[in-house]
Amino acid sequence: MRKLAALGATLQEEGESAGGVYVVAFEGSLCRCHSRLQVQRWLKRTQRRLDEQQMSWAERHVQWMIENNCDDEGNPWPE
Repeated sequence: MRKLAALGATLQEEGESAGGVYVVAFEGSLCRCHSRLQVQRWLKRTQRRLDEQQMSWAERHVQWMIENNCDDEGNPWPE
């Protein structure tokens, strides 16, 4: 809940007797999740997207190299 509040998102629970549907409101859009796990996944994806938007080109490039285990030109690093 604190992480959602830090993003400025709100969480509402609908249909409590039917198992519950969680509705996340963020930046004018709604996301319906059927479990708390889906809410956590949404939060993780959204946080990563926002973090990437804050990165410079060089930071994104270094992250890409690490994730793909390669150098600047896409060649695999020697083992």
